[in-house]
Amino acid sequence: MDLLLKGSRAMATNFPKDYPTTRTWRCDTCGGPVSIEDGYVVWNSRGKDRDFRIIHQSRCDDESLDSSMALSDLVGVEGIASLLSLLTAGPLMSAAEGASLDKDICLSDFADLFRRLHVPNYERARQYFKDVRVQENVIGMNERAMYMPAKLAEIAAIGETPEDD
Repeated sequence: MDLLLKGSRAMATNFPKDYPTTRTWRCDTCGGPVSIEDGYVVWNSRGKDRDFRIIHQSRCDDESLDSSMALSDLVGVEGIASLLSLLTAGPLMSAAEGASLDKDICLSDFADLFRRLHVPNYERARQYFKDVRVQENVIGMNERAMYMPAKLAEIAAIGETPEDD
């Protein structure tokens, strides 16, 4: 079983040993590499637009965002469970009569964060999504196919290849 160090204890990811996981992210504040050890996810806790960001802890904090979690708490199987709690309180939570268990959140923003944390090659590819060559490459693809890890690796390779003059 693959282990990620989480503070002073180890967190089991429960993924196969050869499962390709993201190990480095791009800081949404400074653009530098963020590791599992120094990364944080910050967001607004109110309103539909949560503005999720991956940042360096302390160094790139944004005081305008009022919620945060260590990046290490949002990866692996336990991380998936934590992320899902941002969408809904779930069936085990007893809600007051007439209250909704679902949270008012922009699903596109949530999906982008989830993919960044859990879909291999997404973080590497996402910086090239507006590249014309990438846009041409995904024309006609459905919303599932373009986010498959192999396709995302292809998108990253296209974006990383210098354009011909």
